Amino acid sequence: MHKILVIRFSSIGDIVLTSPVIRCLKAQLPFTEIHFLTKEEYHPLLVANPYIDKIHLMEDGLSTLIPKLKAEHFNYIIDLHHNLRTLKLKARLGLKIHSFPKLNIEKWMMVNFKINNLPKEHIVDRYFKTFPRQTSFMGMRRGFVRTETLLYGRDFGDMTGNLYLNIRSAKFEYSTDSILFAAQKRNLYHF
Repeated sequence: MHKILVIRFSSIGDIVLTSPVIRCLKAQLPFTEIHFLTKEEYHPLLVANPYIDKIHLMEDGLSTLIPKLKAEHFNYIIDLHHNLRTLKLKARLGLKIHSFPKLNIEKWMMVNFKINNLPKEHIVDRYFKTFPRQTSFMGMRRGFVRTETLLYGRDFGDMTGNLYLNIRSAKFEYSTDSILFAAQKRNLYHF
């Protein structure tokens, strides 16, 4: 059995936005174990996700975490955080890695000089681009394919902060202590 480690340390919204990626991974690789690495305070966001087989928590730093992760014998690492800490972690694990391009320079230019060179696509779409599409991935002939569509207003919501979600795949329900998502084929739910 293959094992994939998905890394996203923080924050609440970014971790929630990894849900479609995890769901599609599990749907396309049903016999693969999906593990998730995050900070301890974000554990409640992930504990009820039926597509995650095991959650690893960053509690005491990398020195105690790395031996535990090496013992899992992962086949791939999907780094959706991509910072200095994940670079150290990936180097010490020495595995095949797919990393999310964070576009830090582009974000800095936008914040400091109002020069917008950021892509005109949602962060979830960018998360999906982390996976190889042209070549096979974990034995899939056509590579990893997104199986759902997200509709959103401005930054995954409208000006009042309302959230819109449309999922074209099978019925999906996911709940945590603080979040409830519900979607069915061709229905649009307003949260």
